[in-house]
Amino acid sequence: MMNRLILTYRPIPSEVSIQLPYSKSISNRLLMLRMLAGNTFEIEHLSDADDTRIMEEAIRNYEQGFDVIDVDEAGTAARFLTAYFALKAKPVILTGSSSLFKRPISPLVDTLRSMGAMIEYLNTPECLPLQFKGGRLHGGDIRINADISSQFVSALLMIAPLLPQSLNLQLVNQEVSMPYIDLTIHMMNVCGARVTRLQNNSIQVDNSGYNFSGVISVEPDWSAAAPWFAMSALQPYTSFFLQGLDIDSLQADRSLINVFKLMGVSVSASTEGIFLKSSGATVQEIQFDFRNCPDIAQSVIVTASALGIRGMLTGLNTLQFKETDRYMALKEQLSRLGVSCTGKPHEELIFGHHAPFPPSATIFTYHDHRMALAFAPLVCIMDSLTIIEPQVVNKSYPSFWKHLEQIGLSLEYFD
Repeated sequence: MMNRLILTYRPIPSEVSIQLPYSKSISNRLLMLRMLAGNTFEIEHLSDADDTRIMEEAIRNYEQGFDVIDVDEAGTAARFLTAYFALKAKPVILTGSSSLFKRPISPLVDTLRSMGAMIEYLNTPECLPLQFKGGRLHGGDIRINADISSQFVSALLMIAPLLPQSLNLQLVNQEVSMPYIDLTIHMMNVCGARVTRLQNNSIQVDNSGYNFSGVISVEPDWSAAAPWFAMSALQPYTSFFLQGLDIDSLQADRSLINVFKLMGVSVSASTEGIFLKSSGATVQEIQFDFRNCPDIAQSVIVTASALGIRGMLTGLNTLQFKETDRYMALKEQLSRLGVSCTGKPHEELIFGHHAPFPPSATIFTYHDHRMALAFAPLVCIMDSLTIIEPQVVNKSYPSFWKHLEQIGLSLEYFD
């Protein structure tokens, strides 16, 4: 039997304060940048998420001479290390979990091959595992298909300062999240690289290396704020304080502020974090493009459905390439709650819900942390909610269930 967690609603205090986990997006980039810079700086407040732990362990194993590097289910580590291993040109095999074997990596591999890398697929074409056989990378004018993941672009950018020539990277079929690429560019520049995003969907990187020493601190994770925005929308009599969250952050999921405003959630900032408070007043219909912030799509769609708001949402094409096909997983779980979902698959989602949700429900997570984080707040409008495979949150927010327990909800685990 699968592991399951039963959440039971209990009254939540009128004021709640939460210390969010530190950003795994920033942490993983800093681990890569520190390695490329020759370990010249320290990282403060590194994320404790599984994705970051796996990335750190993979780097350590590679530096110790392991000839097989296993990144389990960490897609970010797989993409970043693919570029790094191609740069280093040392024979090594990069592998991971069976689910990672289904996630395409060919746009990155194709581009690295065009730059001189010798990489072979060992199993399914276009996916891990990969074997690196050497080859010397060059810079110059390079094109990459940018319609699956911004991490392919970020991976290439981060190795570019160490190439023998400067890099002019042209993004083709650009459908990915530019804020994540902008975050990478900003962090590279902080670490002493010289990177410029041009107007014609191209990015210029000088081959001047990295030059930084000291300490870089990781800020709290805006992605992890999504369930608390949802809780605020569904629990209008509670004020939520999210400690340390920077309202001026470059993180893409800061877009939570704009979309949850449509669901009645207002945000006020202080030097110590942000406050969330819902007025209970919502719009009747939401139209939103998630191209720049796909990781918050599930939380927005589930919460809007719970509030009886209709939605017409776009920019969802990359959801199919995540831990699961998030588009189809959302449709399946929402339909079990009585929510009608239509629209062109993987491009748009049109939904509406008017009847109350049932008093209890079981949610399947499909091995996806964001499914658990998106549906868990529904316990605020139900008597109880069962989450299958609750441990999936360890990928990004290991303390999430503990935080729900701290605010008064009842949690029971079963094998």
